[in-house]
Amino acid sequence: MDPIKYFDADVIVIGTSIASQTVIQQLKNSNLRILVLEGGDYELTKFGDSLTFSDERGHYINHHWGGHWSRVYGGASRIWNGFSAPLEKWDLVGIDGRPKWPISIDEIEKYYRISAPTMGEDPSVANLVKYDTAKMFVDRPYIIMDPPLSYSDPKLLTKNKNIELRVKHNVIRFTADDASTHINGIWYSVDGDVRFAGVKKNTRIVLGTGGLGNAQILLQPDPKRQVPVGNESGLVGKTLMGHPHVPTGEGFIDPSVVKKPTWAQVKYKKWLPAYIIGADYKTKLNLLNASISFTPAAVREISPNEQAVQEFYEKKWGKRLALFTLYGRTEQLPNPDNRIEIVSEKNAAGLHRLKTYCVFSAKDTMSIDTTARLLGEHLLRNKLGVTTIDNDSIFLKTWGWAHPSGVTRFGTDPKESVCDSYGRVWSYQNLYINGSSLFPTVGYANPTWTIAALGMRLGDHLLKEMKKVG
Repeated sequence: MDPIKYFDADVIVIGTSIASQTVIQQLKNSNLRILVLEGGDYELTKFGDSLTFSDERGHYINHHWGGHWSRVYGGASRIWNGFSAPLEKWDLVGIDGRPKWPISIDEIEKYYRISAPTMGEDPSVANLVKYDTAKMFVDRPYIIMDPPLSYSDPKLLTKNKNIELRVKHNVIRFTADDASTHINGIWYSVDGDVRFAGVKKNTRIVLGTGGLGNAQILLQPDPKRQVPVGNESGLVGKTLMGHPHVPTGEGFIDPSVVKKPTWAQVKYKKWLPAYIIGADYKTKLNLLNASISFTPAAVREISPNEQAVQEFYEKKWGKRLALFTLYGRTEQLPNPDNRIEIVSEKNAAGLHRLKTYCVFSAKDTMSIDTTARLLGEHLLRNKLGVTTIDNDSIFLKTWGWAHPSGVTRFGTDPKESVCDSYGRVWSYQNLYINGSSLFPTVGYANPTWTIAALGMRLGDHLLKEMKKVG
């Protein structure tokens, strides 16, 4: 047998999406030798696309998860654009039986500010995390990421002499020492050719291969162990969460409602007006997080009945009203029945494929309905608009978006989480995870900005840890 070849690096970063790029950003100016392993190529390929197909069951099907999970340099961050916002204190504190985040809102706000330029925004937008909780409705606009974040140029990494990038290196699984305290090897494949390399004890590993990819690697079976390396908690793959999305109805709205919020003294490039219920009301009414945005309705012919309603309220209130679509984005409760598993079939890179289960609960959809109705009452009471509720859309056509979260959640107790507060897998001293798979709860906002904030926080933590090593 040939002598074991070792990956010669201080830090091995797996993946090149924003979950990894933000960690690297904090490390790149150090003297640390960084090896970056990316499963995809520099451009999208049929081989790369084939690796993310899964057996999808529930409300997210037809290549929904895999179709938004790009196996290419830069990952989904390369092509993604959409709406993003930071979390709020209410998302983190463990209200109504939900898991508590292992970090404070003040600490994550610090890293929202640090990572804001990565999101193309001014650091002052981080003030979104705090607001008057006693208000019934609070303006909480989304930042619109347009153009995409675009990590398409590898020279941004490789121009640093201490960073080595290897594409088409698909990590399959890890091996561990006999004491199960350190990762000591990595099985991986290059163009389907399976290989192995050792990992030195002082090398830190950062797994940032996406909300599903992180769990997929930690679920791969080890022929020498009863449980896969990294899944000693038995929680990897559990509590898969996405973001239910749905048009909640339409309304004739006073255009002043959708003007730039008065508090937003920041340099937004583009933004989407949206409102949430204040935390005090959400607690009182036992509602999940839901945000409802306003966009001009598609141009269409208004029915005589609709025209009569518009004219009645315009005359009654003495103001012009415009037709808007109301669109809900909400959280999904963590539920162990919503999960990912591996199947016997392997993909072309040698990883067991995934089976996903993800179904909305009654509370998930009822919270959307209740929030939409309360907002309609709020607008009517304050002479700001009159709205409809689309019951079929909310309860029969709710779908979602590919923001898989929760399947390697972090926490403060090894019995209830996969990782500690920095994303270090509890059983191992040198294995870390970053990405939405860490989230114990998902809030209502796209997770990208939070992923970036956690990545930079992890990068700073690793700098301190590696200084201890010497």
